[in-house]
Amino acid sequence: MKYKLFISLGFVFLALGLFSSLYVSYLASPSTRTTLHISLPDHNINGSLLGHNIAEKVYYNISISGDRHVNLNISFYDDKDVLIGGLYLEDASRNSSGWIILPESPYKVQAESTCATCRSTLDISLYYARFDRNVTDVLTLFGMFTSILGMSLLTGGLYEYLAKKKLEQKQNTQENTTEPGYTY
Repeated sequence: MKYKLFISLGFVFLALGLFSSLYVSYLASPSTRTTLHISLPDHNINGSLLGHNIAEKVYYNISISGDRHVNLNISFYDDKDVLIGGLYLEDASRNSSGWIILPESPYKVQAESTCATCRSTLDISLYYARFDRNVTDVLTLFGMFTSILGMSLLTGGLYEYLAKKKLEQKQNTQENTTEPGYTY
């Protein structure tokens, strides 16, 4: 009955690997939001400190009301105030959204509009993930190893079960097949 233990442990380890992977996906999803508000022509610059442990992938959603032909520059900086990337919209004529993939983790963001004659309001929403990369790396490795271990235990248990069934079937056929006896 060792195969029952192997199959049960296999399912347990597979479930642990699955839940670990789902938790890493949850941690890496863009769940934190920062909103920047710009009113032209008076307040044409706005920024925000994002902090440490920010993912390199940022989703943006820009809503423009008023004059719909504005220039917008969104810049991302690291913790040493070095520009690491950004987005530039020229003559923005509609609301826009999309992904910005930066080469490294941003620490702060600054949005600036260069339109001095526009009468517009811009709302810039940034969605990003905040997580500790070391924790997600450990959880990813844990999920991978527990999934491999679970598959191995499950495969071994199923193999033992099938081998036992085959052996029982072979013994039953040998018992049912009797050689004809000679009577004198």
